[in-house]
Amino acid sequence: MHLKSLKIFCDTVALRSFSKAADENGVSQSNASHAVHQLEERLGIELIDRSTRPFQVTAAGEKYYEGSRAILREYDDLEQDVRSLHHAAAARLSIGAIYSVGLAD
Repeated sequence: MHLKSLKIFCDTVALRSFSKAADENGVSQSNASHAVHQLEERLGIELIDRSTRPFQVTAAGEKYYEGSRAILREYDDLEQDVRSLHHAAAARLSIGAIYSVGLAD
């Protein structure tokens, strides 16, 4: 399973549209639908009931959505923490001294 598939699933549920989720993730509508279908096959359960228009999120889909959102939030937080470490390590340090300190060497 890829985080991209989780993001597509979450966007599909949040936006209530496969095509809007596809646009959000830079993929085709059929690609977004396929990503969700692969998640359903992996889990062996229907997450989205496509038999009605607009589609309905199943009870299992709601549970999976909440868990997936938490995972994606944690991942985003982790990436932000790591980036901030890089920025902290790359900070510039200036040291000042008077010339007489150099004369002692």
